[in-house]
Amino acid sequence: MKARQEVLVIDGPTGAGKSTLLRYIRQTKSDRFRIVKKLTTRDRRARGDDDHRFVANIPNSDELLAYRDVGASYAIDLGEIEKLRAKSLIATFVCTHTGVLAELKKRYRTLAVYVHRPTDEETLRRLMLRRGVTADANIEQRLAELAELAGRYSDRIMLYDHVILNIWSIDVALIQIDKICSAQQ
Repeated sequence: MKARQEVLVIDGPTGAGKSTLLRYIRQTKSDRFRIVKKLTTRDRRARGDDDHRFVANIPNSDELLAYRDVGASYAIDLGEIEKLRAKSLIATFVCTHTGVLAELKKRYRTLAVYVHRPTDEETLRRLMLRRGVTADANIEQRLAELAELAGRYSDRIMLYDHVILNIWSIDVALIQIDKICSAQQ
């Protein structure tokens, strides 16, 4: 019998559909999966921020796996993962830092999913504005991330157990995450 996963991590570039996949899991798979809210110092978006806890700074603690990404600090609360493990639930969250992902894989039975969506500069700019990100510096930072995405993930692809291609429609990506989650039932 295959060992049950303890953690599901979703990774991918800005605009790939990570938050949409989290919402889908929260709405349809809550019997086995629970969303863990990450701590973050980034600005709150106009919408779609229900998978974060906003803080002024990330405390220095052995109970947190902290990292920086796109100009902000983030942390995953290991205590929350442990609480869910004790209930045989799968802790689920977005993490875009491969060092933290590697550490999670050392500590827990972790299923890592990378979401890929080809995105051009204009599409990404529209997405950021739709999210309520209006500061030019924040948009420019995300555009700079877009320029280095290929190198960022290509040398780390072996960390991921699945790659979801969000190419034609988010509905196709939802079918893919549904199959991945259903295999954990």
